[in-house]
Amino acid sequence: MMKVILPVRDIPDHATVTKVTGTKKYVLKGDIRVYDLQGDPRVITAYGDSKFLVDAQGDSDPCAVSGDKVMVWHAAECRLRAFLEERETGASQ
Repeated sequence: MMKVILPVRDIPDHATVTKVTGTKKYVLKGDIRVYDLQGDPRVITAYGDSKFLVDAQGDSDPCAVSGDKVMVWHAAECRLRAFLEERETGASQ
């Protein structure tokens, strides 16, 4: 497992992260689903380059974080390599 400090806007959706000075794990999501009493989903999308910080253990409510906030991304080496290759390919086009 590799740890990389990046702004939230640069970390992929569904990535596991921690705060720079913390150990509690969260999942970053660009949108979240909330179900009403009838079981119908409502999708809430984060504004701009912000994302939702969702407690990986489900102990707290999701909250929005700015795309500028830096977090520690916990990524498998192969996932990080693929991410960097995608960015390099996208930047050269």
